[in-house]
Amino acid sequence: MVSVALDISLFVQILNFLVLMFVLNLFLYKPLRKILQERESLFESFRHLSDVAKKQLEDGEAEKARRRSEILMEGVQTMNSLKEAGQERERVILANAQEESGRRLEGARQTLRQETAEARQILEQEARKLASDMAGQLLGRQL
Repeated sequence: MVSVALDISLFVQILNFLVLMFVLNLFLYKPLRKILQERESLFESFRHLSDVAKKQLEDGEAEKARRRSEILMEGVQTMNSLKEAGQERERVILANAQEESGRRLEGARQTLRQETAEARQILEQEARKLASDMAGQLLGRQL
């Protein structure tokens, strides 16, 4: 069997152990716990900043999508208004062209009527002269 003798060296070893624990606690464990706490709080602040940045990014993406939608709607409205303006301009141009062609057609008809009337008069005069000449030749005399 093992026997242990209690003497002063045991108490010196216990005292030595307690002093060592006090010194280690003072110079190693407390600073190390402090550094670990600071590190944890730093990581927590980084997590918080990361969450804030992520939220801002999501808000920015939502704003970008909303703005893109608004711009698209404005573009469609602008395109529709320009299309309507173009169609209205086309109607005006076509109406003016029809009116102008109607005036030109009427002017051409009027000119044609005048030329026809003049040609008829000339033909009637020539027909009378020709009839007179033919009658004179048939009858043998000059009129």
